[in-house]
Amino acid sequence: MIYPGAAAIVVAAMKRRSHKQWLKAEYEFRCKCIAHDYPYPYPRVTDSPRMDKARRARAREKMDKAIALKYFPPVSPPSPLPALAPVSPAAADPPRPISPLPVTAAPPHTTVPASSAPAPADPHVISKSAEELKADINKHLPKRPPVFVVSRVYVRRMIKAGACCILLKNNNETQIEGDKAKRPLLIVRKFEDMAAAGFDCQCRFIHDNENRDDNYVLCAYIGSIEKSNDLELPNDIDEIYSLHKENIITANAPHHGSYGLYYADGLKASYQKMDKSQSSIDNYATNHTDAQTFVQFQSAQNAINSCIHQANDFLVNELSNEERNEDVIKLAANSSCVKLLNELYSMSSLSQTKPLGTLHHGENDLHWCSSNVCIDAGTKQYHTEIDTSMTLIHRPYFQSCCHRKCSQHRTTFNFKVPINSSEELKIPLVDGCVILFSGYLLKHRQQNVVHEKTNAFNHNCKTEFINISCYSNGRFANNMTKTSERVFDNVK
Repeated sequence: MIYPGAAAIVVAAMKRRSHKQWLKAEYEFRCKCIAHDYPYPYPRVTDSPRMDKARRARAREKMDKAIALKYFPPVSPPSPLPALAPVSPAAADPPRPISPLPVTAAPPHTTVPASSAPAPADPHVISKSAEELKADINKHLPKRPPVFVVSRVYVRRMIKAGACCILLKNNNETQIEGDKAKRPLLIVRKFEDMAAAGFDCQCRFIHDNENRDDNYVLCAYIGSIEKSNDLELPNDIDEIYSLHKENIITANAPHHGSYGLYYADGLKASYQKMDKSQSSIDNYATNHTDAQTFVQFQSAQNAINSCIHQANDFLVNELSNEERNEDVIKLAANSSCVKLLNELYSMSSLSQTKPLGTLHHGENDLHWCSSNVCIDAGTKQYHTEIDTSMTLIHRPYFQSCCHRKCSQHRTTFNFKVPINSSEELKIPLVDGCVILFSGYLLKHRQQNVVHEKTNAFNHNCKTEFINISCYSNGRFANNMTKTSERVFDNVK
């Protein structure tokens, strides 16, 4: 018998491009077969002749070990007892009464099942002191804009696989290899040219390439996610956001000629009067939480977070080093300081009236501190930003707005980057588009062609254009630093 649903799993796996994604699909499928006591009926990806012999052997050994440890853990034989020296009756100790074991009370708001025994303390886990937590927060918060540094081998491998690469030079010229319409598309600059160009960044080496002299700085990565029927957003999602969120870009808070609507979720730098928590970090407001439509809004926000989660997984697979599988998005978003601040609060005498939490998708931390749902949004001016994270832009897949899919969005909304003194790179924000870039290294803007020509928002079928952006700015990092200092001063 074959495991039910095997055909669907194999078809889904065949749509994946990289060997790493193939291996992940094979591992999941083999685990399901073992769990349900079905044979594994298909050739293994690790038998593929497209993989070189050494890599095939490493992948096969790694997968076999992982499955063996998961389903067939080794059982260590009992160690022999040491031989005891004979003890004379006169030298024997008198019997001692047996003292009852101490019972530790459960902390408040914690439920301990009656049938479960308390877990033994892990001797390897050492709780950090307040000084260590404060030092880690300062370490995790970049004082300069973070950038990815990739190896030359990675860039050449991507080009060989069909990617387009645009090399920016200090003399305001460019070298282009490949078709700019193809995806993925990389915009890079030689690492050795950074200082001469006047850029001061915090470098994140992601391919074990700290000591190489032929590295490239990844200014932008543009890719495309394949469609998943599980993540098709409704076209009227803007209506529910307008009922529960406020536009953060107004006439009193312009941003490089911004237009359209920006609905934000997550954490922000707060400039209001601090309360007893002494925190200048707050959550973006959500209105009318007692209204009947609030459940529908929560469902929409969960769907948006699911799209961010999918974009995160896509970028991790595309950018990570296959050997150590570093979490690229965690480095890009750099939100681990939020968890450290929560831990520091638990040691202080301050009451944490403002909950601090990064974006979540179910039980998975998305690592981003905030997100923006952008509706018919754009900026008229090219600009750079001294952010403390990289920027993610994603256009999810949406349901068709009519029987005949309107093609307006494919030509109207673009992400634009000037790559030299005379040429602009125009990236259509089509469904599935994912862009991870440095807002500090690249001049950029988002364009709505119709609005900029007519100063009006005209749409086929009355559907608004929606995309997602995630980033953390310099003000947020500054407020995070100041908040951690105030909390540290109130440690018990």
